[in-house]
Amino acid sequence: MSGNISLSEEGMMKISRICGGCTACCKTHAIAELQKPEGTVCSHCTVGTGCRIYASRPKSCRTFQCAWLMGFGLSEYRPDMTGIVPDFQQTAKFGLVLCLWETNEDALSTAFAIRQTRLNFELGKPVLHVPILGTPKFYLPRGKRRSDGSIILDGTKVKLVEVVEFVEGRF
Repeated sequence: MSGNISLSEEGMMKISRICGGCTACCKTHAIAELQKPEGTVCSHCTVGTGCRIYASRPKSCRTFQCAWLMGFGLSEYRPDMTGIVPDFQQTAKFGLVLCLWETNEDALSTAFAIRQTRLNFELGKPVLHVPILGTPKFYLPRGKRRSDGSIILDGTKVKLVEVVEFVEGRF
């Protein structure tokens, strides 16, 4: 089951979801406490089932919630189904950035990833594509200033980022 829909105290629709068999972030994200680099499956993960140390998992695993888990997107857009882990990160220079972490090679070329990037561009928001192989690309919508080739995500500097400015018809 993907979750339940309820109303928050403010009257806003709130979707609560559970990971279920999705273990996509166990591959995409680094886990400093376990010295696990991004792009590799965690040694404690049983793909498609879950974490074997769930009760004692590291703090970074306890606190991380992908955007899908927070209620963004349709239930069928669960990361293990799209090959993309969506994540929102705050940056000092660009504000809120949508990060799309690839779990399957070429998933960033799919209609899903292109649509998410385009929708954020329409809102004037930048998007970071993090491929399994290769250099992450930081897409800037029209009117955003060019970065120096690195960005700060949640206090962590991401190096070797290719900055791609808005090009009509790209997304």
